[in-house]
Amino acid sequence: MTRLIPLLVLALYIVFPHPAEAAVSFKVFVSMLIGAANSAVVPLLFAFAVLFFLFGVFKYFILGGESEKDRGEGKKFILWGLLALALMVSAFGLVRIFMNTFGL
Repeated sequence: MTRLIPLLVLALYIVFPHPAEAAVSFKVFVSMLIGAANSAVVPLLFAFAVLFFLFGVFKYFILGGESEKDRGEGKKFILWGLLALALMVSAFGLVRIFMNTFGL
């Protein structure tokens, strides 16, 4: 337990900056947070949306070739996949505008 206290103090010192460094550290923190989202989360979401769209195409043309019900479900997958891609592209663009505007 006594070994844990210095590590906790060090972690708190790293996480919570001094008041003089707060503005610079917040800017760095936001920049790192946006960078992590752009490099890890956004590509993963794009991949899921593309897979969703491709599953809809597969379901519409191959699995639902004879069944009108399956073709309708395939159309829904295609529509929602395209809407997700369009929404993510626009959100990605807005984040880039935000970053360039505020110099992050």
